[in-house]
Amino acid sequence: MLVAGGGIAALELLLALRVLATTQPEIILLTPSRELAPRAMTVAEPFERGGAHAYDWGPIAEQYDASLVLDRLVAVDPEQRTAFTHGGRRVPYDVLVLAAGARRVAPFDGAVTFGTDADAGSRLQGIVADLLAPPTRSVAFTLPSPSSWSLPLYELALLTAHELREHGCGAPVRIVTPEEHALDLFGSAAREALAPMLEALGIEHILRAQPRAVVAGGLQLEGGEVVAADHVLTLADVVARPWPGVPTDRAGFVAVDLHGQVAGEPALYAAGEATAFPL
Repeated sequence: MLVAGGGIAALELLLALRVLATTQPEIILLTPSRELAPRAMTVAEPFERGGAHAYDWGPIAEQYDASLVLDRLVAVDPEQRTAFTHGGRRVPYDVLVLAAGARRVAPFDGAVTFGTDADAGSRLQGIVADLLAPPTRSVAFTLPSPSSWSLPLYELALLTAHELREHGCGAPVRIVTPEEHALDLFGSAAREALAPMLEALGIEHILRAQPRAVVAGGLQLEGGEVVAADHVLTLADVVARPWPGVPTDRAGFVAVDLHGQVAGEPALYAAGEATAFPL
């Protein structure tokens, strides 16, 4: 089995195969980076409440008996069951799992974008310092798309508001999101748990609001309305990273069924951000 990717989806698959598979397949892990660097804890770094850690793929692959190939997937020939890499390798496979993720882009200019801006953490520290100093200013945290993974945005807003309130600062903190409900992707239990936190920290929550641009005075919405904000923070938008030879939907994502299998391709699967699941 060939697993193309070096993120959490690839790691989870590797662990699941070794724990759950009735027969132990030979696994090749193809990744362009020697390090596994989960992003989940990066939201805590600006507030000195922890941070991200990087892990060497070498010992992980060795522990779970996988062959590590440091290279990047560039194309697939499903008929010949062969993967092609940037370094010129031709890697044959019995089963290929695409777990190489998607590209991240800034959704609009003028905002601090977590996921693309290398200095986003230090810029947020500067924003907090500005909010703590008179005169009173405001900040808006906005989600670029209703299908975006929204949890980091809420974490950043909560941590920022907590930092401000601890210093006795009542600067307005707003969450502006096109979601129908808070944390829509997580269901009603998450929404009910979040509501008292937002209220306790005095965070204004603006739902069903699609952001379009950062303009003078704040964040412009789809209908032209402007939400007042001196600073705007957002998350990177996810854009497909198609591979020649791999079937995709109109947006370039790999369409899979509920088991992660690509339609019409018995030896091809996909997991993580590269995929588009049926509704």
